[in-house]
Amino acid sequence: MRVEQPLVEIRVLRRRPVLMTNITAVLVGFSMFASFLLVPQLAQTPERFGYGFSATVTGAGLLMLPSTMVMLVAGPWAGKLAAKSARLPLIAGTGVLALAFVVYAAMHGSKWEICVAGALTGLGIGFAFASMANLVVESVPQDEVGIATGINTIMRTIGGAFGAQLVASLLTGKTIAGTPIPAEAAYTDAFIVAAIAALLAMVAAIAIPETRRPRPQPVPAPAPA
Repeated sequence: MRVEQPLVEIRVLRRRPVLMTNITAVLVGFSMFASFLLVPQLAQTPERFGYGFSATVTGAGLLMLPSTMVMLVAGPWAGKLAAKSARLPLIAGTGVLALAFVVYAAMHGSKWEICVAGALTGLGIGFAFASMANLVVESVPQDEVGIATGINTIMRTIGGAFGAQLVASLLTGKTIAGTPIPAEAAYTDAFIVAAIAALLAMVAAIAIPETRRPRPQPVPAPAPA
């Protein structure tokens, strides 16, 4: 803030659309990295502990595949929704992401339930990531686009770091007696925390001011010869 030409111009956060979008980015990053940590570890838990699937590392990775596949189609779909409202895909994405973690918390006893929740997670993350960059770009002058999008990326990373550490703490806080294995209730608590973070992200997305794009002017018909 005291440097005349800083490497990262923090003053761009004074703009409400940029600030609220970055708050959303922190919370979405929190939830996303929570899922990256929780789902594989839950899947690899031996079934003799009363939950989990005794999956291999490869098997746990395959359970994440529905999330990745849905992300491939979520981005273009979010672009179509953004034609009506730039923040609509972000609101929808954070809402779907919250729903995904509610499904994780309530139903994680079978692989198909994990896959359904994973697909919802991919849809929510795909919508959110596709729209956040657009919102930031639309909210700053052209010469600040690089700075603003860079800060948004940093915010997502910060949220991810907090998310991974917090859910790891929740898992180590509740373990099965005599073992280092997290209790099933610890996973449920962690999923609920991630759902709350996604809901807060939706609130922040709703608080982003609506940007009005100029409508293209019709091209006048050529005068008759």
